[in-house]
Amino acid sequence: MSAPLLISLALFALLMAGITLFGYRRYARPGKILARLGGPTAAPAPGAAVESYQAEDTSLVRALKQIGGFVPVGEVEASALKRTLTMAGYRGENAVAVMSGLKVVGAVGMVLLAFLCRGIVAQPVQRILMMAMAGALGYYLPSFLLDRRVT
Repeated sequence: MSAPLLISLALFALLMAGITLFGYRRYARPGKILARLGGPTAAPAPGAAVESYQAEDTSLVRALKQIGGFVPVGEVEASALKRTLTMAGYRGENAVAVMSGLKVVGAVGMVLLAFLCRGIVAQPVQRILMMAMAGALGYYLPSFLLDRRVT
């Protein structure tokens, strides 16, 4: 196959992945959440102890929390992410910051991995495309895994 054909196919695949992700986040995921919520729920009895799992604040969690603190997250997006994290069982007050840090570290890590593997691909444009796709994969993989955990 020629290089222009491969580049065209890769860009088409990236475009289709973006459209699919947009459709999933915009239409499918809210429908799944509403279906899971179902009808009205009973409130806990007054005075009943409500348990909440708190993860250990290890050095990795602290580092991810610090990195995630630098990522600007909109109020609506943070609210939706906090709701998803709560449904997955992560109820900590810093869960949104840790998730944002995990996305940044995943994206940077995958770009670095693609950079180290750049000798596999001969064409410079394909190398750049490989690194961009690896960064996108590293950024969206934590969200995908979180959605799978909710399911």
